[in-house]
Amino acid sequence: MYFLAGADIFDGLTWLRYAFREGNTVYKYNSGALAKGIHVEDYKLNGQTWNDNYYYMLQMQAQMGRFTATGDYGAFQWHGRF
Repeated sequence: MYFLAGADIFDGLTWLRYAFREGNTVYKYNSGALAKGIHVEDYKLNGQTWNDNYYYMLQMQAQMGRFTATGDYGAFQWHGRF
């Protein structure tokens, strides 16, 4: 939504606090429980979440680039129809 409103800078710390899953922002521990189970140690969950978020942001960057080039909201994988 920030991007569509014209923002070019986003909060740089959000990706450390939350997990991005299927187009949603969720608490990293909830995401970890869904993806890995409840018995994963915090340090492993943190590292995996940060890694997953990094790749999620790369995908989001590519989707924003496609939208900028085409103007087609369908470029956004999870919320194009919204």
